Amino acid sequence: MELDDINAGVASHEGAEKKKLQEIERAEDVDIAKHNGENIDYAAEKRLVRKLDFWIVPLMMATYTLQSYDKGIISAATQFGFNTDLGLTVTIGHKKAGVAITDNKKYFDASMMFYIGYLCGTYPMMYLSQRYSTSHVLALATFFWGTVVLSTARCYNYA
Repeated sequence: MELDDINAGVASHEGAEKKKLQEIERAEDVDIAKHNGENIDYAAEKRLVRKLDFWIVPLMMATYTLQSYDKGIISAATQFGFNTDLGLTVTIGHKKAGVAITDNKKYFDASMMFYIGYLCGTYPMMYLSQRYSTSHVLALATFFWGTVVLSTARCYNYA
Protein backbone atom coordinates (compact mmCIF):
# COMPACT_ATOMS: atom_id res chain seq x y z
CA MET A 1 0.00 0.00 0.00
CA GLU A 2 2.79 2.44 0.88
CA LEU A 3 4.64 1.71 -2.37
CA ASP A 4 1.53 2.53 -4.42
CA ASP A 5 1.14 5.83 -2.55
CA ILE A 6 4.81 6.71 -3.21
CA ASN A 7 4.50 5.85 -6.93
CA ALA A 8 1.35 7.94 -7.22
CA GLY A 9 3.08 10.87 -5.53
CA VAL A 10 6.09 10.60 -7.84
CA ALA A 11 3.85 10.41 -10.92
CA SER A 12 1.87 13.48 -9.85
CA HIS A 13 5.10 15.38 -9.13
CA GLU A 14 6.52 14.48 -12.57
CA GLY A 15 3.26 15.58 -14.20
CA ALA A 16 3.39 18.91 -12.36
CA GLU A 17 7.02 19.46 -13.42
CA LYS A 18 6.17 18.69 -17.04
CA LYS A 19 3.23 21.11 -16.92
CA LYS A 20 5.44 23.88 -15.49
CA LEU A 21 8.03 23.38 -18.23
CA GLN A 22 5.34 23.57 -20.92
CA GLU A 23 3.99 26.81 -19.41
CA ILE A 24 7.49 28.31 -19.34
CA GLU A 25 8.08 27.37 -22.99
CA ARG A 26 4.75 28.91 -24.01
CA ALA A 27 5.56 32.09 -22.10
CA GLU A 28 8.97 32.31 -23.80
CA ASP A 29 7.33 31.87 -27.21
CA VAL A 30 4.88 34.68 -26.46
CA ASP A 31 7.71 36.95 -25.24
CA ILE A 32 9.72 36.29 -28.39
CA ALA A 33 6.74 36.95 -30.65
CA LYS A 34 5.90 40.21 -28.88
CA HIS A 35 9.40 41.66 -29.12
CA ASN A 36 8.78 45.41 -28.79
CA GLY A 37 5.29 44.99 -30.16
CA GLU A 38 6.62 43.76 -33.52
CA ASN A 39 5.98 40.45 -35.16
CA ILE A 40 9.08 38.48 -36.00
CA ASP A 41 9.47 37.20 -39.53
CA TYR A 42 11.18 33.87 -38.93
CA ALA A 43 12.00 33.39 -42.61
CA ALA A 44 13.78 36.77 -42.71
CA GLU A 45 15.61 35.92 -39.50
CA LYS A 46 16.74 32.61 -40.98
CA ARG A 47 18.00 34.37 -44.13
CA LEU A 48 19.89 36.90 -42.00
CA VAL A 49 21.53 34.20 -39.89
CA ARG A 50 22.53 32.28 -43.02
CA LYS A 51 23.96 35.44 -44.60
CA LEU A 52 25.96 36.21 -41.45
CA ASP A 53 27.21 32.63 -41.30
CA PHE A 54 28.43 32.79 -44.89
CA TRP A 55 30.39 35.97 -44.14
CA ILE A 56 31.53 35.52 -40.56
CA VAL A 57 32.58 31.85 -40.56
CA PRO A 58 35.06 32.21 -43.47
CA LEU A 59 36.39 35.43 -41.93
CA MET A 60 36.93 33.67 -38.60
CA MET A 61 38.63 30.76 -40.37
CA ALA A 62 41.02 33.15 -42.11
CA THR A 63 41.69 34.98 -38.83
CA TYR A 64 42.49 31.79 -36.93
CA THR A 65 44.70 30.61 -39.80
CA LEU A 66 46.72 33.83 -39.64
CA GLN A 67 46.87 33.61 -35.87
CA SER A 68 48.27 30.09 -35.99
CA TYR A 69 50.73 31.24 -38.65
CA ASP A 70 51.94 33.99 -36.30
CA LYS A 71 52.49 31.37 -33.61
CA GLY A 72 54.49 29.23 -36.01
CA ILE A 73 56.77 31.97 -37.36
CA ILE A 74 59.40 31.50 -34.66
CA SER A 75 59.38 27.72 -35.15
CA ALA A 76 59.87 28.09 -38.88
CA ALA A 77 62.64 30.63 -38.35
CA THR A 78 64.64 28.13 -36.27
CA GLN A 79 65.04 26.01 -39.41
CA PHE A 80 66.96 28.88 -41.02
CA GLY A 81 69.42 29.56 -38.19
CA PHE A 82 67.32 31.93 -36.10
CA ASN A 83 68.50 30.34 -32.84
CA THR A 84 72.19 30.52 -33.59
CA ASP A 85 72.03 34.03 -35.12
CA LEU A 86 70.38 35.50 -32.04
CA GLY A 87 72.05 33.24 -29.50
CA LEU A 88 68.77 31.76 -28.29
CA THR A 89 70.17 28.25 -28.00
CA VAL A 90 73.50 27.82 -26.25
CA THR A 91 75.56 24.62 -26.21
CA ILE A 92 76.60 23.94 -22.63
CA GLY A 93 78.33 20.59 -23.11
CA HIS A 94 78.34 17.26 -24.89
CA LYS A 95 77.28 13.76 -23.96
CA LYS A 96 79.66 10.81 -24.32
CA ALA A 97 78.11 9.95 -27.68
CA GLY A 98 78.91 13.46 -28.94
CA VAL A 99 75.36 14.79 -28.76
CA ALA A 100 75.24 18.45 -27.77
CA ILE A 101 73.57 19.49 -24.51
CA THR A 102 71.81 22.79 -25.11
CA ASP A 103 70.22 25.47 -22.96
CA ASN A 104 67.00 26.61 -24.68
CA LYS A 105 65.72 28.99 -21.98
CA LYS A 106 66.13 32.09 -24.16
CA TYR A 107 64.30 30.40 -27.03
CA PHE A 108 61.41 29.41 -24.75
CA ASP A 109 61.23 32.97 -23.40
CA ALA A 110 61.10 34.38 -26.93
CA SER A 111 58.35 31.99 -28.00
CA MET A 112 56.38 32.75 -24.83
CA MET A 113 56.28 36.47 -25.66
CA PHE A 114 53.54 35.81 -28.23
CA TYR A 115 51.23 34.47 -25.55
CA ILE A 116 52.00 37.28 -23.11
CA GLY A 117 51.20 39.86 -25.78
CA TYR A 118 48.05 37.95 -26.69
CA LEU A 119 46.84 37.88 -23.08
CA CYS A 120 47.69 41.53 -22.44
CA GLY A 121 46.07 42.69 -25.67
CA THR A 122 42.83 40.70 -25.57
CA TYR A 123 40.93 42.69 -22.96
CA PRO A 124 41.84 46.17 -24.25
CA MET A 125 40.85 45.08 -27.77
CA MET A 126 37.48 43.82 -26.55
CA TYR A 127 36.89 47.07 -24.66
CA LEU A 128 37.89 49.22 -27.64
CA SER A 129 35.79 47.21 -30.08
CA GLN A 130 32.73 47.71 -27.88
CA ARG A 131 33.43 51.39 -27.32
CA TYR A 132 34.41 52.44 -30.86
CA SER A 133 33.68 51.33 -34.39
CA THR A 134 34.90 47.78 -34.92
CA SER A 135 36.27 48.59 -38.37
CA HIS A 136 38.45 51.38 -36.97
CA VAL A 137 39.68 49.27 -34.06
CA LEU A 138 40.58 46.35 -36.34
CA ALA A 139 42.33 48.64 -38.81
CA LEU A 140 44.37 50.19 -36.01
CA ALA A 141 45.20 46.78 -34.52
CA THR A 142 46.25 45.46 -37.93
CA PHE A 143 48.51 48.46 -38.44
CA PHE A 144 50.16 48.07 -35.02
CA TRP A 145 50.58 44.31 -35.42
CA GLY A 146 52.17 44.83 -38.84
CA THR A 147 54.54 47.34 -37.25
CA VAL A 148 55.51 44.81 -34.57
CA VAL A 149 56.09 42.04 -37.12
CA LEU A 150 58.17 44.33 -39.35
CA SER A 151 60.23 45.51 -36.38
CA THR A 152 61.35 41.94 -35.66
CA ALA A 153 63.58 42.21 -38.73
CA ARG A 154 65.77 44.62 -36.74
CA CYS A 155 66.48 42.07 -33.99
CA TYR A 156 70.15 41.17 -33.89
CA ASN A 157 70.52 39.63 -30.41
CA TYR A 158 68.48 38.35 -27.47
CA ALA A 159 68.48 41.65 -25.55
